[in-house]
Amino acid sequence: MKRRVSDGPLSLLGFNALEERAYAALLQVPGQTGYKLAQILKKPVANIYKALESLLERGAVLVEDGDPAVYRATPIAELFDRLEVELRKQRKAAVRQLGARTPPPDERVYRLGSREQTIQRARAMIASAKKVLLLDVFPNLISELAAEISAAAERGVKIAGQIYAPAQFSGAMLTLRTERDQVLQRWAGDWMNLVVDGEELLISVLERAGRGLCQGLWTRSPYLVWSYHSALYAEILLSCLRVEIENGSGKRKLLRLIEDYHHRIAMDAPGYKRLASRL
Repeated sequence: MKRRVSDGPLSLLGFNALEERAYAALLQVPGQTGYKLAQILKKPVANIYKALESLLERGAVLVEDGDPAVYRATPIAELFDRLEVELRKQRKAAVRQLGARTPPPDERVYRLGSREQTIQRARAMIASAKKVLLLDVFPNLISELAAEISAAAERGVKIAGQIYAPAQFSGAMLTLRTERDQVLQRWAGDWMNLVVDGEELLISVLERAGRGLCQGLWTRSPYLVWSYHSALYAEILLSCLRVEIENGSGKRKLLRLIEDYHHRIAMDAPGYKRLASRL
């Protein structure tokens, strides 16, 4: 039967609500019998002993045999250290057993379910970038992704984008939108749109105040990704050209800029080559 978990801090470890309450109570008042713990938590004795047995199997409690037995909670740092070691072992085993299997191409469009999932997807995408990263990201989210963007720049990934507050990453071609204040005021949420190598696309709007997700979509569909890559590339280039024109740049520089963006950002993306070969 599937274990029901709580929404507490130990839920990701598979603790159900009663197990978590029992463990927390033993942290606060160590050295309790199952009967006494049942009185403290106002729960049936049988249920408490079942929870204690589960906690004992997980190494979350220690038991002093006697009549009756006395239970103590394993210190939380020690518990998490042990679980972390076990998780790493399980990860290695899973990678060995499942990682070698090549999944079939997945061209479906997926809806993301939470802010955390969307941020993690963005981080994983940037970390996997090999050639080209395009981005259209609001200031709050640029800050959250700064470490990953910097690492991609250091790997030599060609980065281009339009941003809405000053930010610098070595070698990145980022244009600060001239009408950024109006855009930020017009939209209540935070955009985070990314295209990696012309092969992977994330389009999302996250709540600016709070921890919610308005909408998030992710796909590897070759045609959809490349269509958005082309559209975002054109919008980024347009923002860049507008800044240059306002600064008085001449025709020759503008044409050179267009060519530079075209070769560095459009033609070098693996997704373009893959889609062209398929068609």
